[in-house]
Amino acid sequence: VTHRGTKAGEAVDNQLSVVDLAGGVTRWTAAGQFMDLPVAGNGVVYASNQKTRAVEARSAADGSLLWSWPMETADQYLQRQMVLTNGHLFVSTDRQTVALDLATHQPVWRYGAGGVLGMSANGTLTLAMSRGGNATPVTWLFVAFDVR
Repeated sequence: VTHRGTKAGEAVDNQLSVVDLAGGVTRWTAAGQFMDLPVAGNGVVYASNQKTRAVEARSAADGSLLWSWPMETADQYLQRQMVLTNGHLFVSTDRQTVALDLATHQPVWRYGAGGVLGMSANGTLTLAMSRGGNATPVTWLFVAFDVR
């Protein structure tokens, strides 16, 4: 990702590129408003694109769009970090966290809050939510889910 906004929900025009490390050559580039670094596995690059209001699954080989999951109407923006496992892509918006099944491309699990995602080696998904700011101190709330 060439550059990104600095605040949650801030979208700027940018580009997502895949570079062949062996030759140092750019394989492909896609324009959009990509929120953060993508995740990749099994020949697919997953990126959250605020311009299309969707998570996009693209071929790592040529950048073609394989499938996408659009944010739901109530969601305003995609959060910064996604987590990829062998069977699911965990995505967070400003209002919810969703597990997308990689085979069906459909949500199979939801939690009614969004935030920053992380995954431990033992299969614990962590959701960090910040509260407050500006005139009040920022506090963090952490929720953990066993997703094995």
